[in-house]
Amino acid sequence: GCWNKGCVEHSGQQDVATTLKHKENSYNFMIILGDNYYPKKLLLNNSPKYKVKDIQSVTMENGFNCLKNINLTKKLLMGNHDVEESVHQGCSVLKYQLKLPWYDVKYPYGYEYHYLKNPDNYETVLILYLDTTIYTDGVAPDCFQQTLGKSVDELIDEQRIFIIKTIKKATDNAVH
Repeated sequence: GCWNKGCVEHSGQQDVATTLKHKENSYNFMIILGDNYYPKKLLLNNSPKYKVKDIQSVTMENGFNCLKNINLTKKLLMGNHDVEESVHQGCSVLKYQLKLPWYDVKYPYGYEYHYLKNPDNYETVLILYLDTTIYTDGVAPDCFQQTLGKSVDELIDEQRIFIIKTIKKATDNAVH
C-alpha cells in the first residue's frame, strides 16, 4: 500500500516495483493489502484541530501506474485510509480505486481457491478477502453506502453469512 510517490527515482515504490518486475515469473499474482493512498493533510487556520485531506488524483494515479508494467494479476484490497478518507470529497480515493482497470478489486469481500504444486501433489489454498474496516469505529459509512448502496450493518451481516458459507463450502470440498 501507500503508493503516493509513484515511481520517482530512488523511492520505495520504485524499488518494490523493480524487484517485483525482476521476479514476476516466480509468482502467479500479487495482493496489495490496502491503505493504498494517504492524502496529504492540510491545516486550516494553522490549527492541528482542523485538518483537511488534500487528494491529488495525479499523484494517486502515478502511484498505481508504478505497478502497471508488472505482468502479474494485481488483487487490490482496501484499508481504512482508502474508505474513511475525505467523505466530504465524495469518497474520491475509494471511487478512483474501484475504477482501476488493471486491478482485480476485492471489495468488500471475496474468495479464491489456488492450487499449489508441491513435490507430492497439489495443495488447495483458500484465500478469503475481507474488508475489515466495516468493523472499525470512525470509518465513514457514507463511502460504503455511496459505492455499494448498503449500510455498514447490512455489510456486516452479509460478510458473516459469506464467511460461514465459504468455510462450509471449503470444508465440504476438502472432505470429498
